[in-house]
Parts: sequence; C-alpha cells; structure tokens
Amino acid sequence: MEQLQKVAEGLHPVADHFTIALFTIAVLADLAASVFSQRAWLRHMSLTLTVLAALAAGASFYTGNLESERVKAFLTAPAKDMLYKHALWGGRIVYVIGVLALVRIILGLFGSLARLRSSYLLVAIVALGLLYMDSYWGAQLVYTYGVGTKPGEEAMSRPKGAIEEFTKGLIRKVPIPSIESPTAKTTPPASSVSSPEVALTPAPLMGPATSTSPGASPTSPTTSTPQALASPTHSPPPISPNLPSPSSAGEGGSER
Repeated sequence: MEQLQKVAEGLHPVADHFTIALFTIAVLADLAASVFSQRAWLRHMSLTLTVLAALAAGASFYTGNLESERVKAFLTAPAKDMLYKHALWGGRIVYVIGVLALVRIILGLFGSLARLRSSYLLVAIVALGLLYMDSYWGAQLVYTYGVGTKPGEEAMSRPKGAIEEFTKGLIRKVPIPSIESPTAKTTPPASSVSSPEVALTPAPLMGPATSTSPGASPTSPTTSTPQALASPTHSPPPISPNLPSPSSAGEGGSER
C-alpha cells in the first residue's frame, strides 16, 4: 500500500493535467468538425482524444484517492472541506467523461445518429467547465494549503500540536522587555509653589516719609524734616564766672 501511495504522489498531478489537456482538445476538435464537416480526420481525432481523456480521468481519480488517504489526517478543517469537494466532484466528472467517451464511440460507429452530435457537444462543454472547477479546487489545495509540496510535507510529518508547543516554549523562555512610558509631570498646587525670593532693600533709618493716605497725590509726597541721629542728653554745666580759678585760689592762700 505504501508503494502505491508513493507512486500516486507523483502520478496524480500528471494524470490531472493530461485529463484537462486531452478533454479540452477533444471538445475543440468536435466543435471544429461541426463547422468543417468535410474534415473527417477531426472527428476521428476527437474520438481518440475523448477515450484517452476518460482513461486519464480514471487514473487521476484513483491516484487522488490514494493521496488523500495519506494527507487527510494532517489537514486543517478548511483544507479537509476543500479536499472533500475536490474528491466528490472529481469522482462525478470521471463518470461523466467515461459516459461521453462511450457515446462518442457509438456516434463514430453509427452514422445514423449524427443528429445527436449537437446534444453531445452541449453536454461535453458543461463537463469541461466542471472539470476546470474541480481543477481549481485542486490548485487551492496545493498553493493555499501546501498539499503535495515539500514545506507542506514537512509540516504534516510533525506530530499534532508540536509547532504550537514549541512556540509557547519560546514565549515562556524569552523575557519580553517592558518599556516604561514617560509619566506626565504633575504641577504642584499653587499654595505649595515657592515664589522666588525678592531682594528687599532696607528702608533708611531716616528718610522722607511718604504719605499712605489714599487721597494723597502720587506726585507731591509730603516730607518731614530730618532729625538728628543721636544727641547727648546731658551737656556739661557751664563754668560760672564768679568761681575762682585754680590759679587765683593758690595766690590767696599764700597771702594768708
């Protein structure tokens, strides 16, 4: 079974592309044969290509089933939904192309059924559109979800939850630096703001006294006579002219 899965891994894309190419050329050849009825080789080519397209579609469906059994256990839910639609419509298209190939053989063998060729072409064109739609879903599996690619195979080979656990471990081990945002400076209340000290000039001991009455004119300040800073409270007594001087007192004593 593993050998078949390995073979299917390489053959499924090849069978898909051959189915699309062969069936597209077969339908175009039938359309050209309807326009150029004298070209009998176009009808023979269309018959041959339709049969080959049916065989390629069968190979594509078989290899696709083997491939889906290998990868569906590792796919996510959206990828599984896409795979389910791709496989479902792929199986239906295989039966449609197979029936069309059988009808094309009958039309080639019996010329009396030539009137049915237009109905055959209409059904073949619808089947070709369904084939393109199913091919688009297959491309989404490859290019969106990585099915069948090397990165996708490496991711599917890991056990479930391994990537999530590894990522969580890195988050726990690596410290995340915290960035402190600068805080806004708060303005202290007006009562606590200390106003700059103003150098006060000391008033002179004696100076012109300004009037503080509201009615006083600012241009005619009243002045007062400056007073002496300090005056002696006790002046020495004047010398009386009647008192004898020391020299005269000595002379009087000597006379006696």
